[in-house]
Amino acid sequence: MKASRRFLVHAEFRRQHEEILQSNPQLRKPLYTQYRKALADPVRAGKAMHSIPGEELRGKLHRLWIGGKKGYRLVYYFSTELDIILPAWISPVPRTHLDYEKADWLDCADQYCSDLLEGNMDQFEDWTKLLLQIQNVHKTTKSLPSPI
Repeated sequence: MKASRRFLVHAEFRRQHEEILQSNPQLRKPLYTQYRKALADPVRAGKAMHSIPGEELRGKLHRLWIGGKKGYRLVYYFSTELDIILPAWISPVPRTHLDYEKADWLDCADQYCSDLLEGNMDQFEDWTKLLLQIQNVHKTTKSLPSPI
């Protein structure tokens, strides 16, 4: 991982993150594992999404599975220019045979990216240090540091 890379969390995403973990505490460890993967290698960690509307997000949004292919989905944005990862959306329910509405996650990603590019940094928290701390926690540890 590059020393300059940052994992920034929008205030709205943090609320979604908290709601998901409150209703699904078993997702805590797999979710943080996927955050760390995205931080370590954002291009290879998730699958780039090329077939979405909006040139500015095409290929910069990636998706990762949380808890396997029948699990939840995490969508994040990676800016190679800024070397910043922005988690944009976590699916509220595990994936079934139906996919999620693009509007759900696309609107979130668009808003968070706009806030970042417009310099609205008061909307973001930097979780980079937290994720690096978690990486150093022994794998059998049940409690993980929380940004909350």
